[in-house]
Amino acid sequence: MSSHAITAALTQGYIDGAFGLQTGWPNKPFTPPEGQPFAKLNIDLGETEQATMGTSGRDRNVGFMQVSLFYQQDIGTKAILEMSDLILAQFQAGKALTHSTQVVHIKRKPAVRGPLPFENLIRIDITIPFWADTLRNT
Repeated sequence: MSSHAITAALTQGYIDGAFGLQTGWPNKPFTPPEGQPFAKLNIDLGETEQATMGTSGRDRNVGFMQVSLFYQQDIGTKAILEMSDLILAQFQAGKALTHSTQVVHIKRKPAVRGPLPFENLIRIDITIPFWADTLRNT
């Protein structure tokens, strides 16, 4: 499994969306900006399943990327919902993202949870399911 290439394809897909939000990346220091909306991104590489038979076949990695949006409370939900819609449009079901030779497919329409209160903010979690085939024993 090419964990790095899968992560790179998903991350580049987010960057290509040009959402204009300061973003906290996995395992990187991040201080949320005061009084400004921001996002946090996490990738769960999930399970590896056998996609084809044989020792030189393909494995299928099935996981999800989560984008969490954080906006100020008491300003309504229009801005956070509009940003959620932009992210949903970037990661439509069936879209293919590529890094080098690795292709990552968006499995289905992302799930949206929220907006919900979170500390002194409101939060929306967008869960983007994906799958990616990798060559076995390479």
